[in-house]
Parts: sequence; C-alpha cells; structure tokens
Amino acid sequence: MALLLALPLVPLFGEESLKLRVIPSPNLIQNPGFTHVDGAGLPLKWTFDNCSKSRHFKSQVVRHQDGNCLAVDTAWCSFGYWLQKIPLKKGVSYYVSCDAQSDGPNVMIWIQCKQDKTAAGKKVFRKEFRARSFFRNGLEMRKALQDFVDETLLMSLGPDQWSRIGCEIVLPKNVDGCRCEVRIGVYSGNAGQIRLRNPVFREMRSELKAEISGTGWTELRIPGAKPASVKLDPALATQSCSFVLPRAMYLYKVELIGSQGKTITKEITNE
Repeated sequence: MALLLALPLVPLFGEESLKLRVIPSPNLIQNPGFTHVDGAGLPLKWTFDNCSKSRHFKSQVVRHQDGNCLAVDTAWCSFGYWLQKIPLKKGVSYYVSCDAQSDGPNVMIWIQCKQDKTAAGKKVFRKEFRARSFFRNGLEMRKALQDFVDETLLMSLGPDQWSRIGCEIVLPKNVDGCRCEVRIGVYSGNAGQIRLRNPVFREMRSELKAEISGTGWTELRIPGAKPASVKLDPALATQSCSFVLPRAMYLYKVELIGSQGKTITKEITNE
C-alpha cells in the first residue's frame, strides 16, 4: 500500500486547484494482508526462517477490522524472519517496506539478491540490502522531544504506534536472472512480540496523475520526476498531466505556476 503525502505549503488558491494522485507499481508480495492461512493459522505463501533455531518463536495472524497483522513472539537476542522469494527484472529498481510495532524486539527487513545461474566462467551475482528499526519506547521519546521537533517526525519503533520501515533496492543494470529472498522479522533485541502489517515489494517507479483546475496556470514543475516540467494552457479551465516518480524514498516538490505570480506548492512521496 502506497502512502501519498500532499501537504500544501502555500495554500493561496485552494486545495481544489491542484489534485495529485500517486499510482504505485503492483505489489509483488503474495498474501500481503495475511488473509489466507493454513490449518495452523499461519499465512500461506510465507515461510518462517528460524535463524536462531529457537523453540521460543511463536507466530499468529491477528485479525482486525482495519487489516490483519502478523504477530511474532520471541525470546531475548533471537533472529527469525518470515520469507518470500520474488524474481527480479533486469535493469529494474525496487522498493520494499512494512509497518511494524514492537514490545521489545528489534525489526529488520533483510533482502538477499542472487543470480540463479550465469554464463560459464562468470561469478554469480549476490547482494544484500537491510533496513533495521531498533526498539525504544515511542511514547516516552515523543514526550521528551515534542517541544523541539515536529510531532509528525517523531516516529519510533514501539508498542503504541505503527512505524514504516523500508529501503530501496538498486541492482546493476546488466544483472540478469536474479531473484531475491525477502525476509521480515525479528532482529535480536529484548524478549517480546513484534507485529507486522502491509508488507510491500514493488518496482520503485510510480506514476503521478495531476489534475489542474482554474484558468491562468502556465506550468507544473516536479524536479526529480520525469518529465521535470510540463507547460500548461492558461486558457483551459481544467487540464491533467502525468509524471513518473523514479524514486520511492524521496521527497518531491510540486510547484504549480500561474500568471501574475500566483503559485501553489506541495510535497509528495510515494513510499
């Protein structure tokens, strides 16, 4: 699930003048909502990798009206991950993320990319990517910093709120026949429980649809997007255009420019 942030920085002419919609690439993870389970109540299409060979790991799907989550109980200083294997396209970059809560353990997304085979005499390509989030009491951290830092930025891994963990996966463009193993789970820490929801593995690029209302608008600029700028017809009352957002973990500035110096500015991300 993609999260669209569209925050007006200069709300001079109303939100209705510029509407933005991000269309992410399809999620390649199977059963991302943990909707389908086996006879033991564990998610289908997922495999548990008990790296610590610990008997204390216990997993269950917890059902909620606003979406299921996968809860994993663990002992102190243990390592164990829920795993899926996904084939990769040559020359394509990807983005992986997951929502997490924790009562004590740390959480990590661990990506292992490997070539299944290669030409004789050539070394098989291997590369790893990791995104870690370490446990701390989110409520205490927010209280300590609330007078100094914008509250929306005070995200920490704890039991009282969901934190989004993610990373970008960029491979050499000449690597072919590559697959990856996506692991999401417990990365050491204290005994307790982690909860996971909304895992996403998708191509990094997303499409952005922009709808412009009102006359007098001459240009829409999004540095870092493709294209970076589109010329508009100031005589039209409504018009639309499309962009490609090549990066996931990147803040794009959108600037709608009109005649007589009128401007609307927003910020978006397609995480």
